[in-house]
Amino acid sequence: TDDPNIMQPGEVVDDYTVLDSDEENGTTSVFGDDEELALTEPAAEVSASASDLHFNPSLLETAGGLSKIAHGSVPKDVLVDMKFNGWTEPTYVTPYPYMHQPYNARPDGWIKEAYPNIYEGEHGPTADAIAAALTPSGAFFRFVPPHLWEAIAGASDDYFKDNLDLRAAAQYAKQQKGKEKHPDFQVQTPQQIKEFVQTTKDISGRELCVFIGLLITSTIAP
Repeated sequence: TDDPNIMQPGEVVDDYTVLDSDEENGTTSVFGDDEELALTEPAAEVSASASDLHFNPSLLETAGGLSKIAHGSVPKDVLVDMKFNGWTEPTYVTPYPYMHQPYNARPDGWIKEAYPNIYEGEHGPTADAIAAALTPSGAFFRFVPPHLWEAIAGASDDYFKDNLDLRAAAQYAKQQKGKEKHPDFQVQTPQQIKEFVQTTKDISGRELCVFIGLLITSTIAP
């Protein structure tokens, strides 16, 4: 089997390690803490390896093949060696002759000679930018344009809609489990649950802005 969660006869779990995510919060989920998840099969585009990925043949041979890398199960000794010795051969470059010469500072005014049409008028931050930078939150909201808030809110709505079926399936499984404890409980169909979840209003850019502002406030004065 290619399932990385199933040990084969003769294998030792300490010989392998997991390629952890760089995310600080690796438990982020589309489901709430009070939701019980049902078992689902991974999507084809997630479980399959991308066809355009290329690996050094020697790395594939050392790691045990592409399937091992794709499933995040690589022998520990390979990762330890990579940690101390890297994964590519060092490249040496011959310095240019001028790099062996002593450094000579450029004379004053050289930039005007090299760039005769350079701007010499007033410059610096505007008065509005200086005023906004008096507080961290002011600087943050000053330099984050409104259309970015709308784009982030739109992406959040798209993510929510893309996971409607998963949410409905998880909630349906939770209701079925609840009926075992309370036989009088009326279980909704997955379609009914999905239709109810679809009534959730879209996120607006203003709501997102308020939410981020509250996070900043709680950080400054918890």
